[in-house]
Amino acid sequence: ASYGFDACMMDLYPTLTCGAAVHIIPEEIRLDLIALNDYFEQNQISHSFMTTQVGYQFATSIENHSLKYLSTGGEKLASLTPPVGYKFLNVYGPTECTVFITCFLVDKKMKEIPIGKPLDNMRLYIVDAQSNRLPIGAAGELWVAGPQVSRGYLNRPEKTAEVYITNPFTSEEKYSRVYRTGDIVRYLPDGNIQFVGRRDGQVKIRGFRIELKEVESIIREFPGIKDATVQAFDEDGGGKFIAAYIVSDQQIDIEALNQFILDEKPPYMVPAVTMQIDSIPLNQNQKVNKRALPKPEKTAMKSEITEQIPMNVLEQEIHNIIADIVNNHDFGVTTVLGYAGLTSISAIKLAVQINKRYGVSLDSKSLVKTGTLQSIENEILKKILSSGGTTETSKKEEKEKLTSVPLSYAQTGVYFDCLKNPTSTIYNIPYLLTYPAGTDASQLASCVKRVVESHPELAVHFSTQGETIVQTLADSVPVEVPITEMTMEQLSSYKNEFVQPFNLQKAPLYRLEVVKTEENVHLLMDIHHLIFDGGSADLLIRQINDALEGKSIENETYSYLDFVSDQQKAEETDEFRASQQFFAEKLQTCEGASEIPADLLKTDQQGLIGEAVCKPDFDKATAFCRQQEITPAHLFLAATAYVVSRYTNNREVYLCTVSSGRSNLKIADTVGMFVNTLALGM
Repeated sequence: ASYGFDACMMDLYPTLTCGAAVHIIPEEIRLDLIALNDYFEQNQISHSFMTTQVGYQFATSIENHSLKYLSTGGEKLASLTPPVGYKFLNVYGPTECTVFITCFLVDKKMKEIPIGKPLDNMRLYIVDAQSNRLPIGAAGELWVAGPQVSRGYLNRPEKTAEVYITNPFTSEEKYSRVYRTGDIVRYLPDGNIQFVGRRDGQVKIRGFRIELKEVESIIREFPGIKDATVQAFDEDGGGKFIAAYIVSDQQIDIEALNQFILDEKPPYMVPAVTMQIDSIPLNQNQKVNKRALPKPEKTAMKSEITEQIPMNVLEQEIHNIIADIVNNHDFGVTTVLGYAGLTSISAIKLAVQINKRYGVSLDSKSLVKTGTLQSIENEILKKILSSGGTTETSKKEEKEKLTSVPLSYAQTGVYFDCLKNPTSTIYNIPYLLTYPAGTDASQLASCVKRVVESHPELAVHFSTQGETIVQTLADSVPVEVPITEMTMEQLSSYKNEFVQPFNLQKAPLYRLEVVKTEENVHLLMDIHHLIFDGGSADLLIRQINDALEGKSIENETYSYLDFVSDQQKAEETDEFRASQQFFAEKLQTCEGASEIPADLLKTDQQGLIGEAVCKPDFDKATAFCRQQEITPAHLFLAATAYVVSRYTNNREVYLCTVSSGRSNLKIADTVGMFVNTLALGM
């Protein structure tokens, strides 16, 4: 879930107060279920919450071996077969009641999945329009009472008075305040609660709660439209989509209408289906007769479909996969999949299925806007051609291990700095890890040895071949992990002596030692930055702990030498040359730029660089960003560059940040120096 969703409080605070670790998922993999699952298993994630549609896709299409509990909530959960290996929970709760108030363990396939029973210190009431409590089976509005019920909406007294009322059913102070949810539910005979729908016109689309009337209002502003209604419908795989019905005396350009809505509203408010009809059907009460509306069909233009039907077996296979996901067969080879009915959520499912079937990784974020059947086919064909058409070629390539490559871009600067200061330890990365007293020192040493042996980059040394500096795997470097005993006082001074300069021409460029003291067992590690970074340290420590727990440690399948080799092969591509030219042009005056003065004066009205001197109005900033079609990150980066420019009295401003360099999942289990400096803006 994103940080804009109240569930992040449930993720953070209970976890931390119980002494567990919280992992912040990188944004680039947050909705990439394959990469997310790899991250879960590599980091042994045991508990996670996902919004309903993402949780549904994960539980039904991903095989996970690390989770103990997966919770999902935010929308009505569609029927599914519960996953194997961990418990799957359907939770419910309005933001106004502090995240969630009911919970249901999904342990079998059910046509209608309940939201469960109230938590121990909550009281729930189901009432009719006259505020009378209803019996089992009768649908009514859900009221909530308990300590978690918030006190109201900030600076909105009218709205607060409307939905926060005094509890008419008890005089207990703990339950004196009631929140009216607006959700329609019913009690089932077993005491669980079934979610029916909303009392008002609000629906959740892609995790966002929207008013149907708000979408309808903007549609009515489009030239030529005389009447309109917007309705919500259930997706076959869970969740909802909205469909618009419009009336006009002329043929309306649906694509132009969608763009008109997009100019004023966020993408999730653009109807998935828009149908032009003769008139809006009404019932006897002069309200829209939803049953009389034609069934919404997610179809592309017929002319396009007939001209671009699948022409081979591969295209037909891909077409069938997409059609099953979007429940629509009427799209052509070059139809943008968003027009065929693909959503951001179903795009995740499509990416997962294509990966499982063909071993190809797709960017689920771009599939909706620019993805086509043909673009997916092209990616699959690239995969086939790169492997020579068979899997035997790739297996053969795997056996040809690299033993020597030049320096990577990131290593080069560090290497020459080390040559200038050969006795310095500034690029040493030392660690002192403490294990419980009961830890077997011999077993720890054995586990460390096994983990180090699984990472060949740790056995390299550096040398000069002609005018080129290369890193070469040593022929035979036994991993030595001596075990010594000393007092804590001795260890306190010894740990500083342990860190010594390395001879870059001689492997290994690491030192390891297990130390037993009267209270604990300790592991001392010192590894040179040329072959190691923070991400590598995390990986190494995690694998050592896994080995201590009896888990098997796999050898690297993609080494740092492979990474450097691929990096240098990329220099021959047009993309690399274009990037090189781009940065050369952008950074041509960087050498002459001035730095931020270190002696800036601070006054009551003016803060130093990096200090907030006023609180920005984020609502105005967000509105401005939407108008300019930029992200808040762009806005604040520009503001930072402007402030730096004023402080330095220089129009040439260069900003950078440090990156872990590990966005490529191929290097998730690889040790090396991937950390890098990235230019942000100029």
